[in-house]
Amino acid sequence: MNANISEMDRINFEFEEKEVTIIAKESTELILIDGIHFALKKNQKIKVPYWIAKELISMGKVELDSKTFISFPILDRIHNEEQSTPALVEIDPFLFRKVREETKRLEEERTSMSIKIKQQMEGVFNQLLLLRLKKILKIAERVNPGSSTSEKYMTPEEKWLFNQIGSIVKEWKEKIGLESPVEEYAEFEFIT
Repeated sequence: MNANISEMDRINFEFEEKEVTIIAKESTELILIDGIHFALKKNQKIKVPYWIAKELISMGKVELDSKTFISFPILDRIHNEEQSTPALVEIDPFLFRKVREETKRLEEERTSMSIKIKQQMEGVFNQLLLLRLKKILKIAERVNPGSSTSEKYMTPEEKWLFNQIGSIVKEWKEKIGLESPVEEYAEFEFIT
């Protein structure tokens, strides 16, 4: 189980280290964050790792560039695209984290509009997760982990889940007398 936890921790670490664009709300003197010095100029756009952006946001010094986070219309479009095809649709590898961060931000905003948008996002996101989970389960029952072309369309969390399920299915089939997964099923066509 520790290997599973460390894999998910690694995925979270990758997100925290991902560069995002921030916009300075004001000019500042030197700011020190974990040994890194910053001086900001009002309206300046800079790229920093997400963990630094969160610190600067909590200080009220910057805001995220609108292209950095996910909006409800974009999430709804992804959901509709996923719903319209039997294949996994290519999505941002950090989509799950972006949705989690955006719903957290909307909740902290505490306006009636932000709460309504948060609820809409959570509903559509849960539907999207279920759609993708069904597709991943179908793929996992048919192919060995690491041999599926569909893995390139999975988020890191989905790849982790796919590998876990694939290993369990393979072991189960071996125990009931099937040597390997049934390979004659065609995989889905994929949309990019």
